[in-house]
Amino acid sequence: MSARLGDEFTGTFGPETIERFVADSMEQLLPTAKINTEPLPNDPGSRHAPSVPVSTEVELTTTRFRALGDPTRLRVVQELAHGTRCVCELRAQIGVSGPLLSHHLNVLRDAGLVTASRRGRWVDYRLDTDALASTLATVTPDLAGAVR
Repeated sequence: MSARLGDEFTGTFGPETIERFVADSMEQLLPTAKINTEPLPNDPGSRHAPSVPVSTEVELTTTRFRALGDPTRLRVVQELAHGTRCVCELRAQIGVSGPLLSHHLNVLRDAGLVTASRRGRWVDYRLDTDALASTLATVTPDLAGAVR
């Protein structure tokens, strides 16, 4: 007699019993499981895309708030709110290593909150105020105008 998902088990828990229960449970779940194979917005395969591949405004907003949820990234956004900055300026103002700053800037770019432009050997970053305003507008429409 095999165990079914949701059945109460009253026997002893030996390794074979647990393995069998897991195998039976997987057989019951897999035929009906729906697996989402879409890449995550922060997936390396989607880096530097012009827009985040999301299906709804809520998902886009969630992605952007997730990007803003890190203290270092929030400090970067606060610095960029004062104008365009090159990476060297941001690194001095934020106080993190180059590779770590690059990671945080990539997350913000993937979320569509900042844009980058190359100036010779330098890369300048700019806050996309329209993207930030639309993100805020989904939560509090009154604040959106203050950002632009």
